[in-house]
Amino acid sequence: MDYRINDQALSAEEFLAFVNQVWPGEYDLQKTRLALSKTLNLTAYDGAALLGCLRLLTDGQP
Repeated sequence: MDYRINDQALSAEEFLAFVNQVWPGEYDLQKTRLALSKTLNLTAYDGAALLGCLRLLTDGQP
């Protein structure tokens, strides 16, 4: 298992494929890209497979 803190490599396409397994829906790709860029993304991978994602909102202050 590979855990990544502040996963900047997480793409909107990969995230939406994962999300649609749990909450099927029609999500906007551009809005998802923007949302991912504004959150701290913690991810868990098994090889290349995304197994989990936690998005944290932040105000940017240490």
